Amino acid sequence: MNQLLRHPFFLLGLILRVALILAVTAQPVQEWYVPFLDHSLSFSLDPWGDWLEAGGAQTAFPYGYVMWLAFLPLAIAAKLARFPLAYGYELTLLVVDFLFLMLLSRMYPRKSKLLLTIYWLSPIVILASYGMGYNDLIPVFFLTLSYFLIRELRFKLSGFSLALAISAKLSMGLALPFYMVYFYRNRALRQFLRKFMVGLGAGTFLFILPFALSNSALQMLLSNPEMGKIYDLSFDLGPEVSIYLVPVAYFGVLYAAWRIRRLNHDLFSVLSGMSFVLIVLMTPASPGWFIWAVPLLIAYQITSDRVAAWLVGVFSVLYVLSSLTQLLPTGYIVPILNQAIKGYPSHFLSMLHTMMVVVGIIVSLRLWRESVNRNDFFRLSRKPFVLGIAGDSGAGKDTYANSIEGLFGKHSVTKISGDDYHLWDRQKPMWQVMTHLNPMANDLAAFARDIVSLVDGKAIHARHYDHATGRMSHMQRSEE
Repeated sequence: MNQLLRHPFFLLGLILRVALILAVTAQPVQEWYVPFLDHSLSFSLDPWGDWLEAGGAQTAFPYGYVMWLAFLPLAIAAKLARFPLAYGYELTLLVVDFLFLMLLSRMYPRKSKLLLTIYWLSPIVILASYGMGYNDLIPVFFLTLSYFLIRELRFKLSGFSLALAISAKLSMGLALPFYMVYFYRNRALRQFLRKFMVGLGAGTFLFILPFALSNSALQMLLSNPEMGKIYDLSFDLGPEVSIYLVPVAYFGVLYAAWRIRRLNHDLFSVLSGMSFVLIVLMTPASPGWFIWAVPLLIAYQITSDRVAAWLVGVFSVLYVLSSLTQLLPTGYIVPILNQAIKGYPSHFLSMLHTMMVVVGIIVSLRLWRESVNRNDFFRLSRKPFVLGIAGDSGAGKDTYANSIEGLFGKHSVTKISGDDYHLWDRQKPMWQVMTHLNPMANDLAAFARDIVSLVDGKAIHARHYDHATGRMSHMQRSEE
């Protein structure tokens, strides 16, 4: 860690952040967030209700208890020190930003220099958080922490961290269905779903439920104009019916995750991250929403080649240009550029945003090809691997099959034996006429049908031969 903190890139990123904190107070921070925090220092359990009763704007703070509690300590410190509360707000983002860097260094060890380049110096993070004052860094940090904790098999803490992310910003709840698919499609982890739900339930009870019971809090949340952006991209089927494309894209990615029969952690994090990226690209999103894509872009650059770094770099530059040209008054634009777009400002901004979306889609397609299609779990989940073991009686077929089962785990192996397809119990007099080695004594057609069914992912009802009693019993098997 000392090497990370002493690196020139870390110092450069820290200087940029501090300079923006001292020089810039974004409009949302000045008009909404800081006045709300200042008013909430009365330590009311329902700061949203107190704010609305005092005549505050409904759009001031449409976030949950975790977001409010995250800003509270440094807001109080700034108030006591008689500093502007905006410093407390911005310094909170800086603390979370630093914690995010430490978390990423744990997730990707021995990648310190690369993380400093692609995260700590990320134009998206710096501009959105410190130039524009957006607070999306906080919920994305808790969501990424939840991903990390579930990888470390700390399921209660992972569920609790997910609840913190959802409480900070409701949009993070879009990740929850992917967690459920991850547990369901990973039989080895199903037994830990209860622990995950305990942590999620505890976080929900402490932070989400009290928010949901506040009419004022819900009023501020539902009046947030950002929520309606998912309906902007649509096409009409008639005078009263429209198809909204953002939910279609989201559920498409969720279905793709569901279709993968064995979902490992890499696939889970990539697919859930892609759902957020597509939502951001398909909506006229707030510039702060692009922070949702940062963890996935980091993973993509770390695991891919130089082309990935160039693509993300171009995406970041287009993001900066698009955001600044929308926020800065016309007079602040470079005079030559101002003259060039005179009369066509909307086309210029639209082209910038279009190019950014195009590069984002290219990144998403490359992510799907490199991180999903080439993932071993994804390729093996399409069709199970079938191994036939043959040999004389006593040759060790069962011993070899049991060794394979022990190697891959019972949850990943389904065994069927030729003995299960004898036409008669061993006590039947028919065995005095022929032996079990005779093909006529076995239902080979049923054996072949059951193999095909298991390969296709279907459950079968098969008989099981008990060597101790020589009798058949019925049981259900499925391809794991």
